[in-house]
Amino acid sequence: MGFDGSRISNKYNICHCCTGYEYIIEELGIPEDHKFYDRPKFKRDTEMHLFQEHSNSEEHIDNLKSLYCEDCKYQCGSPEHYDVHLDNKEHKRNVKYNKNHNLKCECCDYTAGNKGLLEQHNKTQKHKDRENGIEINSYYCDYCDLHFPHRSKFEIHKQTQKHKDCEAGIVKPTSWECEECKYKTDFKHHYEQHLKSKKHLSKK
Repeated sequence: MGFDGSRISNKYNICHCCTGYEYIIEELGIPEDHKFYDRPKFKRDTEMHLFQEHSNSEEHIDNLKSLYCEDCKYQCGSPEHYDVHLDNKEHKRNVKYNKNHNLKCECCDYTAGNKGLLEQHNKTQKHKDRENGIEINSYYCDYCDLHFPHRSKFEIHKQTQKHKDCEAGIVKPTSWECEECKYKTDFKHHYEQHLKSKKHLSKK
């Protein structure tokens, strides 16, 4: 007959999602290779407050986040449970579906290269207008969130470095800061001038 885990479960509150806790296995009668050995255990009758403190700790919350499946919107309760879930047919179907559909905006007929670009698109005025049923009679750049009244100007815009950076998901800084001098500016050339200034050079 194998180890009876119910005897330990009835005596202790056990956190199944956290590991790294060591106990005197002889005292609890737990085999060394059993999963209960390295899980936090709190006596049900006297240590309920410790169990609550552990449940609210950053470590426990971080471990729970690591066991959350974004594809299925499903919270697993233990690493073993999470491994079983990842091998589940329904999970694999959701992963395949999300890969093919979650990066596509149906109302704008726009497909993003990654989730970050799709989130940016969802914040654009064009997307918001389309969601509200407002038709836009102009040429629009999904990546830069800009409208152009004529196709010729739209085509010129697509050749700019700014558009190419946005299309590739490259986010350039909107401000420049010198931590040594506590200097901050919205203009790159001002920042470059500051680096050559006597004030900055005297700090080196």
